[in-house]
Amino acid sequence: MLLWVCPHYTDMNRYLAYIFFITFIFSCGKQEVDDLSVTDIDTSQYGFSIIESSIAGDDVWINITGDVSKSNDFYFLIFHPLGRHIMDVNENFMQIPKSWTKRSGEYDVEFYHFNQLIEKKKFQVMPREAIGDLNSYIGPKSIITTINEPCMIIGIPTDTFNNPMMDGTQVAYNLQRPGLDIQNRSISIQKLTSNYVFNAQTLNGKTLVGINCNASYSMEKYVDEEPGWPKQIRISPIPKTLKADGKQFVTISTEQIRDALNNIVMDGTQVTFFLLGDDGSTNQFTSLTVDGKSKIFFQHPRKTMTFQVYAVSGNIKSNTIPLAFETNAKEVPMLLLEEDNLIRIGPITSHLQQFIPDGSKIRYAFYQDGQIMREGTVATQKGMTLIRLEDLVLDPGEYIVECEYEGNTSVMTLNIGN
Repeated sequence: MLLWVCPHYTDMNRYLAYIFFITFIFSCGKQEVDDLSVTDIDTSQYGFSIIESSIAGDDVWINITGDVSKSNDFYFLIFHPLGRHIMDVNENFMQIPKSWTKRSGEYDVEFYHFNQLIEKKKFQVMPREAIGDLNSYIGPKSIITTINEPCMIIGIPTDTFNNPMMDGTQVAYNLQRPGLDIQNRSISIQKLTSNYVFNAQTLNGKTLVGINCNASYSMEKYVDEEPGWPKQIRISPIPKTLKADGKQFVTISTEQIRDALNNIVMDGTQVTFFLLGDDGSTNQFTSLTVDGKSKIFFQHPRKTMTFQVYAVSGNIKSNTIPLAFETNAKEVPMLLLEEDNLIRIGPITSHLQQFIPDGSKIRYAFYQDGQIMREGTVATQKGMTLIRLEDLVLDPGEYIVECEYEGNTSVMTLNIGN
């Protein structure tokens, strides 16, 4: 009726004042009703019990005592491991949503009317059965047999909501060690995880690991049980005679290298070869093992010489073997060409009846009364070379001419000006 009268006021200010007055009266009346609803509720007559399922993701029901229809200000605060929820109360038998109970752990439930705590309780949610992928970790990825190195496997099974299993849950570890039957171990979960430690054994190879818990299975893991450092190294002798031809290659190889437990060392073990020449030279080559053996290929020198060869891996040194290269030339012929005032050297052939390599150096010396008067080198072309006497400017007299190639020496007597 009041709202119908309002439009007949012609004074706008009086009209607005009237509207504000009516609104104030109604709001005061509602506050009075609400205050009465709070003070008139005897909360001692109210309480609740939990009809719970202890499994994550299942229904949890709350049974409320007392008439909750007397007020709209009843509600629950539910605290769980990841946060909290507010649930209004509109009936005496209520369900906590399944989406709120997916996390395992302890839940707190507080029952309120308006801002007054009526009662609070706890309940426990247990994880479901382990299922799906089982999280597993292994390290180190390789262990050394000779030092009994340990390796740890960790298994963390979870349920379909990714909840970890309770302490005491059994986790099965299945290991296939090199040369042994499958080993089975059952380990209890402690502080959400389980682990199994094993040590390297005497045989090298791969250890395969599988873990399972109920219907949860890990991916297959493995660890390499690797041999240790070499116990000793031996270089195989080289029986054949080697020629200093500068063309061929000689293979220098170790015998099969093993560790202290007689395991063949792993492929890729580094071995360094040293070749010490009798001319003071040092050659160094690095090689990696394959099936326990390491080898290098060394090009023949062009001059006769002997090397002392040994190998080193880690702090282990091998035996030392000699590596001798003998001359590749059968002889060094010399011929005096008087009309041309030349000494022809050659043709010089190898043990295979072929010319020595072009550019081979021939050393010559002219002696008089035991003293070297002239000396030098000349290079060959198709096994031969020339010494031009006029270029040497020799005094008249008798000379001993000596020519040498790779340890082969020829001598002739030369008279100048006689």
